[in-house]
Amino acid sequence: MYIWSSIHHEKQIITNKYTSRLKMIIVDTGDEHVGTWRKHQRNIEEDFRNAFQEEPEKLIGVGIMTDTDNTGENTIAYYGDIFFTR
Repeated sequence: MYIWSSIHHEKQIITNKYTSRLKMIIVDTGDEHVGTWRKHQRNIEEDFRNAFQEEPEKLIGVGIMTDTDNTGENTIAYYGDIFFTR
């Protein structure tokens, strides 16, 4: 998971508290860019290797979501084009 966190440092990798098979990679942090468009480009194979210390298998799905489970706040998010290249 790539996430925006208000409490963790950018580039930090956090293990999900319910399962070790889910890692959260911080790509944005703080309030500085709230309300502005952000562009991120990631090497998902490299990120997988860093998070799990193993080789990734074939990508079979992508999920996009916005939630505030941990803060109890309300939010709205807009997503632009998402694409993958070799």
